[in-house]
Amino acid sequence: MAAALTLLLIGCLLQSALCGEFEVTVPETIEVLKGSCVTIPCSFDIEDNYKSDLDNICKAVWKNNNGIVFDSSNPQQSIIKGNLIGDLKKKDCTTTLNNIQPEHSDTYFFRVECNNKLKYDFNKQRLSISVKADPPRPTLTPSTLQVKEGFSVSLTCSAPAPCLSHPPTLTFTPSLGDSQETLQETLNKTKVKTSVLNVTVSHLHHKQEISCSAVYNTLDGSTESSVSTRLTLDVSYSPKNTTVSVSPSGPVPGDSIVTLTCNTSANPPVKNYTWYRADGGQETVIGTGHVLNIAASKVSGPFFCKAENYLGDGRSNNSQIDVQFAPHILSSDCTKAAGQLNCSCETVGNPSPTLQWYLNGLPVNHSDRFAVSNEPLNNTGLRSIITVNQPLERDFSALRCRSSNSLGSAIQQFYVYVLETQTSAESHVMLTVFIATVVMLLVLVCALLLVIRAQKTHHNLPKSTVAINQLLTRGEGNEV
Repeated sequence: MAAALTLLLIGCLLQSALCGEFEVTVPETIEVLKGSCVTIPCSFDIEDNYKSDLDNICKAVWKNNNGIVFDSSNPQQSIIKGNLIGDLKKKDCTTTLNNIQPEHSDTYFFRVECNNKLKYDFNKQRLSISVKADPPRPTLTPSTLQVKEGFSVSLTCSAPAPCLSHPPTLTFTPSLGDSQETLQETLNKTKVKTSVLNVTVSHLHHKQEISCSAVYNTLDGSTESSVSTRLTLDVSYSPKNTTVSVSPSGPVPGDSIVTLTCNTSANPPVKNYTWYRADGGQETVIGTGHVLNIAASKVSGPFFCKAENYLGDGRSNNSQIDVQFAPHILSSDCTKAAGQLNCSCETVGNPSPTLQWYLNGLPVNHSDRFAVSNEPLNNTGLRSIITVNQPLERDFSALRCRSSNSLGSAIQQFYVYVLETQTSAESHVMLTVFIATVVMLLVLVCALLLVIRAQKTHHNLPKSTVAINQLLTRGEGNEV
């Protein structure tokens, strides 16, 4: 039984014998913009014994329940004017109806009518025409878009084109590249205008809204209608535009706490924030987290933050806090050579300090005798060198350098013992004079002592003589 049916079908397809029947293929529904036209795709078939009656004299008729609305033999006198654009001999009944108005919203069916026995109403298959004041919105494909940065995607915008002589104009906004437009046929043979936009997405497209607009014009060009459909791009990308913000933003004392914030743009959101201090070519971790509270003195040097998600990381530029502190002196020394005294003093402070030299309590400025030169070491450092030409003889002369800024001052004191330069001959003469002076002093002292001794001896002699005389007198008296 199955084999017999199969053979019968094959025979019908090959010979079209005893298998032809009256049928028509039209869309079930077509939406039409008021004032525009509609092209009705239409094809039909007839029973085999009528095929010879299908000739050039046949006409296409469109009817509704009230009667004929279009006759291809007299199109300009029809209720709805239009044109038969198909070839009835090829069983193509495609028809364009013009200037469709709201009252034309109805159900229609096709009739083929020839000047012979071939006259048939295809009323089993009807077409519904719906007249709209506004056109249908275009369709964007895909309707949602999630894509990684760097990938290329295709966006397809399509809008019905019921009026083939006035298809819609499709426009992508913003214009992200060139688009290609085509007119495509759907399953029910109606036409669709399609525009394809190819885009290589970047992080700049994230959350960007893309719209496709369809503009329809009426036949007389008096009005146009525009409708659009939008989608928002969801682009995944590694952290971009990473920056650091510091609060407070101005100069801060060295012992204050500052708040560092790592700002970045990333999708998906950042998973890890890490803070680093840049010590020359070495990077030292100083903290983690989106916000870091830290002593200003610990980040006085260059620092940066790094933000990471699963797609990669982003690093900020090096930042530096304006940490202010009173000056302090780094190093100092003095040297003596060739009749000159050279002393140097290095200091650092923020704001940048100034240096002043003092000799024995008096300020020293650049002059013929004193040469003072200053050299900046960096934004906050300074070196000053003083040269004293032909230094005078001073015992423990006091030399000071004083560094100061608005936050304080620091003093470095030098004790310098300076003797005038003398030749060896002069030194020998001075030594001889010194020795002679000492000898003379010794001789004078000895002479003075001898004089004193002599005077004491002369004073004691008379007293002894008197005593002897008294003893002699007493002796003589006893003998009597």
